Amino acid sequence: RLTEPSRQAKLEAIDVLSWMARQKYSLWDTDFNRMLLGLLYELEGTDAGVIMLVLQVIREVLIKYIKKFRDWAHVEFLVTALFEVLRCEKLPMKNSCESVQSCIGLLASKAEPSQIWPVFVASIQCELSSSDVASKGTQGERSKIITRLALRAIAVLIRRMPKNVLMEGIDRIAPPLARCFRHQSVNVRKEAVECFVASHEVAGDSVLSHLTALKPQQLRLIKIYIDKTAARRRGQNTDSKQALEPRRPPLQLVHGRGTTELGQSSRGGMSRAKENLTLPTSLNDGWGRQGC
Repeated sequence: RLTEPSRQAKLEAIDVLSWMARQKYSLWDTDFNRMLLGLLYELEGTDAGVIMLVLQVIREVLIKYIKKFRDWAHVEFLVTALFEVLRCEKLPMKNSCESVQSCIGLLASKAEPSQIWPVFVASIQCELSSSDVASKGTQGERSKIITRLALRAIAVLIRRMPKNVLMEGIDRIAPPLARCFRHQSVNVRKEAVECFVASHEVAGDSVLSHLTALKPQQLRLIKIYIDKTAARRRGQNTDSKQALEPRRPPLQLVHGRGTTELGQSSRGGMSRAKENLTLPTSLNDGWGRQGC
C-alpha cells in the first residue's frame, strides 16, 4: 500500500512495516530488497510526517537486519537516500538530522566496515565537489552537515577496522580527509582530525607515511592531537575515577588550545562565525564509542 496516493494508506502501510521489522516477521527475510527500496522511495517525497515515520522504520530495520547490509549497493542506496533527506529544505533540519544521524550511527557501528567506508568516502568527495560547499545559504550549511556526518561515520568505521584492512584502504581514505582538513568550516576540520587520530589508534605511526596529501604544518598539527589523545587516555587508565567516566564523543576530543589552532584558516585568520546548523550534541546508536 506504499504505492497508493492516499496519505493515510501510506502511514498505515509504514506502521505495518515497522511492526514487522520489530517482530522480525518472515516477509522481511524473503522480500527484503523490495521492502527496503519501497521505504527509500518514500524518502524522496516532501511530506515531513511520512518521511519521519519512514526514518523510524529504517532505524528498526538496521537494528534487526543489520547483517542484510553486506551488499555495497544496499549501503550506497541507503546512505544516498538518508543524505538527500538532509538536503530537503521543506523538512525541519533539527528533527531530520537527529533521525538521519541515528540511522548512520547504527550503520557505521554495526555493519561490516569493509563494505561501508567506500560509500562514505564517496559521499565526502561528492560534497567537496558540489557547488553547495561554497554556498553561504541553507544548502551550503546542509552540505557541511552531510560532510560532518560522513566524517563521523568514517571515524567510527576506522576504529572497527583491523589494521591490515585500514592500511589497504588508507591511500583512498586519506586524500579526501586532507581536503576536509582545509575546509572553510572549523567543525568539518575537527571531524577530519578525529579520523586521522582514529587511524593512528588502529595502525600506529605506520599510517603517518601515507598522509602525503597533508602539508608539513598540517601533519605537525595532526601529531599534536595524536599526542594529546594518547596522553588523555593514559591518564584515564591510571586514574580509576576517570576510567569510570563515559567516553567523550568524538567532537570533544578537539578542545582548548587545539580548537583555536583548528579555528584558524589556512591564511592564519580567525575562525569563521559559528555555523547556523549544528549536529545534535547527544550521540546515540554507537556514535563516539570506541570499538563499536
